[in-house]
Amino acid sequence: MTMLRLAAWLPVLLSAIWAQVPVQGGMKLTLYQAVFPGEGGGNRLELSYSVPFTSLTFTRGDEGYRAGVRIGVQILDKGRHTVGGDVWERTVRVKDYAATGARDSVVAGVAELELPANGTQVRVEVVDVASERQGWAAFAVAVPAGRIALRAMKSGATHPGRGYGVGDTIVVMAELPATGSLPDSVRFTAGRGARTVLGASAAVAESAGRRRARFEYPVADSVGSPRLGSGEYWIEASAAAEGGAVLVGRTTFRVELPFFYDDSAYQAKVDQLVHVATVEEMRRLRAAPRPERERAWAGFWQPKDTNPSTARNEAEEEYFERIEYAEEHFRAGDRGYRSDRASVYVRYGPPDQIESLPFDIERPAEQTWSYYATGMRFRFVDRFGSGTYLLSEGTGTKGGGGQSAVCSLLRAEEADGVDEVDGAEQAAEVTG
Repeated sequence: MTMLRLAAWLPVLLSAIWAQVPVQGGMKLTLYQAVFPGEGGGNRLELSYSVPFTSLTFTRGDEGYRAGVRIGVQILDKGRHTVGGDVWERTVRVKDYAATGARDSVVAGVAELELPANGTQVRVEVVDVASERQGWAAFAVAVPAGRIALRAMKSGATHPGRGYGVGDTIVVMAELPATGSLPDSVRFTAGRGARTVLGASAAVAESAGRRRARFEYPVADSVGSPRLGSGEYWIEASAAAEGGAVLVGRTTFRVELPFFYDDSAYQAKVDQLVHVATVEEMRRLRAAPRPERERAWAGFWQPKDTNPSTARNEAEEEYFERIEYAEEHFRAGDRGYRSDRASVYVRYGPPDQIESLPFDIERPAEQTWSYYATGMRFRFVDRFGSGTYLLSEGTGTKGGGGQSAVCSLLRAEEADGVDEVDGAEQAAEVTG
């Protein structure tokens, strides 16, 4: 097996539960590793990888477009001699070119191989076959004795990311050492912070040389109401061993609920609609009872969807991407998404040019934003030197082509009278 050059050897000590591995290189790659009990008292190394489509090079073929990923693993001993390894290749095919750039599509899988008793170090390389762009990692493996290895699962498959939604069942498989006496059961407890929230016992079954106990807990009840809130949880498994010893394993999982189920998160999300919703629309959304929130939210955004042929609402996505940008860049000294600069940014997107004048003894700091296609200019002044830039003046035209999805819907809202800038200065008059 040929491995391309790796960065300086910086081993990272990892435990026997799923752990994310630091990755280097020019490819966006998510990598997890874990060591589980194998057959005959040995151990098995498992590597979970995920590469987004946007990091792959697709080539055109007779039946659409294809991309390939090559995963190479080397296992080394303490003297850096290769004692094991393997190479796998994965191919993905899509019919339409647009699908090659889908931001939420990935090539993912789990590579498994036996871990030799003298294997202590691992090198992993993932390569985009068409471009040879690569991501790589190097880490040390440790196999703690007397532990229970916990494997999170979802839809019948290993789930290294350990995130569960409202429609999922949390499944954790406890894998016990293959040697020694066989415990009757494993006790599972789960909690959040210092508080234990649930517990259950599960019988241990032995099959194909593996000893396992299975824990299951649906996130929602029979009517679809969540039984756990969003956040990070821990789960621990324990079982009696020979001589009065106790085998223990511990890992974590996350519950990721839509914001509709969290009162404070929902109200905060509605507040962020200030640049696109009328006062009455926001009032109705705030008043929606929890079971009706998802429907009310979809009803608000559906008419603004610029491309109904897709499952995503591009206008909604773009709107909140701009809100997030405003929170990140207009928060220091200013009011984030409620600032005057945010009001313009969310409506018209990033300006083509920003002219910044720093504070001077004779005048305050200011910024002038220019949009070439529409001829619009906005001047913001930090009147009090606090970092709060207030809209002072703006001129331009509402004409021009190339409008984005969110710009189109916001200007449609302006025609309905929602065209105000939230700040101490009056909104600029945009004339054409």
